[in-house]
Amino acid sequence: MQPRHRIGGYREYDPAAEAAFFCEAIWTHHAAAGAADAAGTAVVGGAHRVLPDPALSVAYWAQRDEDGRPRRGGVVLIGPKTRPQLFPLVPGLELAAVRLKLEWVAPILGIDPGGIDDQIVDLSSVRSNLTDRLEDRL
Repeated sequence: MQPRHRIGGYREYDPAAEAAFFCEAIWTHHAAAGAADAAGTAVVGGAHRVLPDPALSVAYWAQRDEDGRPRRGGVVLIGPKTRPQLFPLVPGLELAAVRLKLEWVAPILGIDPGGIDDQIVDLSSVRSNLTDRLEDRL
């Protein structure tokens, strides 16, 4: 896949033909593992500016250590953005996501996307049975 948009660690791709009817885009974000200060706290390298957008994304996230080994991860819903926001660049954080077309959120996930405006929520709090199946495959 060729990126249609990239900025910093963010990449956005056109969906495959078979997913284009329910998916606006596939996107990834990667913040390289960074240095730590004298206390061992990760040094954050800034932020990515996110503009208002009514779309909802289903994302798999993973936090990696400096050697690239995953330490933890999970599936989250990134709700519609009603206002500009800053997404902090956390060293070692990776996301891979599907941005759903708004009209497909309820049929696919069984939720009202407006119920999670400006939030990132763990999918298990909304659809635990779906989370188990997705995390097993991911």
